[in-house]
Amino acid sequence: MTVRLTKKQQAVLDYIKTHIKERGFPPTQAEITQAFGWKSYNAAYDHLRAMRRRGVITIARGVARGISIVGGQNQEEMASALKVISTWALYDHENGVRKALDPKHVLDLCRKALKIEVAA
Repeated sequence: MTVRLTKKQQAVLDYIKTHIKERGFPPTQAEITQAFGWKSYNAAYDHLRAMRRRGVITIARGVARGISIVGGQNQEEMASALKVISTWALYDHENGVRKALDPKHVLDLCRKALKIEVAA
């Protein structure tokens, strides 16, 4: 499912992604307001609220840098790591051949390697 954003909302989303990539943390509402040259924090808040309603971001209440991108970098990195682990798990290292493994075994490997809970 593709979420449709206005051009300005997409620009704000791109700004948030760039800010996170370059600095390692999301921008504040004040930084977004300044970056787009808006006179009021309400302009940034209105765009962020609309983006939250569309499900592309979440906003933690009471946290200055509480913007998170849904399906953002952490989830993308996790998916990439799971793909690497599952590919590795399908290779029989002792005999040098590919083999089919029980998916539960692959999930167990993922849990151990990443120290996380992975839903079956």
